[in-house]
Amino acid sequence: MTARLVFVHGAGADGRVWQVQRLDFPDAVALDLPGHPEGEPLPTVDAYAEWVVGRFVERGWIGAVLVGHSMGGAVALGTALRAPELVGGLVLVASGPRLRVHPRFLEGLVERPDATLDRFVDLWFGPQADTRTRERVREAVRRLGPHVLLQDLKACDAFDVTAQLGRVQSPTLVVAGEKDVLTPPDLSRELHAGIRGASLFVLPDAGHMLFLERRRLFRDSVRTFLAGLPPRR
Repeated sequence: MTARLVFVHGAGADGRVWQVQRLDFPDAVALDLPGHPEGEPLPTVDAYAEWVVGRFVERGWIGAVLVGHSMGGAVALGTALRAPELVGGLVLVASGPRLRVHPRFLEGLVERPDATLDRFVDLWFGPQADTRTRERVREAVRRLGPHVLLQDLKACDAFDVTAQLGRVQSPTLVVAGEKDVLTPPDLSRELHAGIRGASLFVLPDAGHMLFLERRRLFRDSVRTFLAGLPPRR
């Protein structure tokens, strides 16, 4: 299958989180990273990026646009830095050049895993998010479990490509949620400032799950970005 868009989920999630975006972009695919749910999670963002490079080569997705949310944005950045010739563009959603995690969440996922998972997911949404969306995402993260979320957050905490942003060659759209408390808009502004030619779009009143909270605005921002890209080679 030739994919125009390749979606990469964030920590503790899987490809099903992009279900509505798959309706908006029928020529897209959504990856399940290792351990989400098949196999075991990988220890670093760079290891995930290497895995994504392998999928691009194996499936002939040369020139596809990577859309990554949070940790998935970090994986997308790592993929573009590792193999720029494969990536036709980047959409970095609620992400950043580094993704530090407060120690209380890492400790809590060991000592009080279920309660900490629920508390962490509570922080993913802005004030306008509807209850149905919140609960659907919470159940999806519970299905994978605290172990997967913990391993992913450890990988996020060790991630930092701040010094490498100037090497990113792919056309880039950065999308942030105005009310995101996990990856605040200032992190997206750093991406925008550090990646040559990048565009920035901040979605009003949206939290970390902005692509679900502001589906139409997110869809339209991605469509506008895609329309400005050169034809695929």
